[in-house]
Amino acid sequence: MISDSRPEFLHSCDPRIGNMYRYWDSKRRGRRMPARADIDPVDIPSYLPNVILVDVTRDPLDFRYRLVGTDIVQKRGHDPTGKRVAEGFFGSSAEFVLGNYTYVVENRTVQFADTPFVEPRGWYVYFERLFMPLSGDGENVDMIFVYALWNDMPPVGESP
Repeated sequence: MISDSRPEFLHSCDPRIGNMYRYWDSKRRGRRMPARADIDPVDIPSYLPNVILVDVTRDPLDFRYRLVGTDIVQKRGHDPTGKRVAEGFFGSSAEFVLGNYTYVVENRTVQFADTPFVEPRGWYVYFERLFMPLSGDGENVDMIFVYALWNDMPPVGESP
């Protein structure tokens, strides 16, 4: 049976993260996780600029960007679509970023991350991310649906 308890992060995250969690949760319909086919962009048009879809492959476990929303691309300064996450990641380290994806695959559950970091231009970034598993067979994660909200500040001494 699927637990109906609300994740703790919902008490303190940006309301849009909570909305995306509830959307994902509604698409489960009693299953552990929804399939990619259950996620309809028509349902969430204002959220699409901050959506990332990542394909999961196994043997060995790996992650590849399938789609990166326009707001994320603009703020990164490049589009990592098609690249392996290990090559195109955005965070404090590849190990940390890959750890979030690996957690979702191994536990078949959502992962919320809000660890700040300094990005390549030297800007301090507060980046709330919700990693949500998707599964075509209902058991194995084959895609991760990410919703990411970014707030940043210029380096010390610079104006926004």
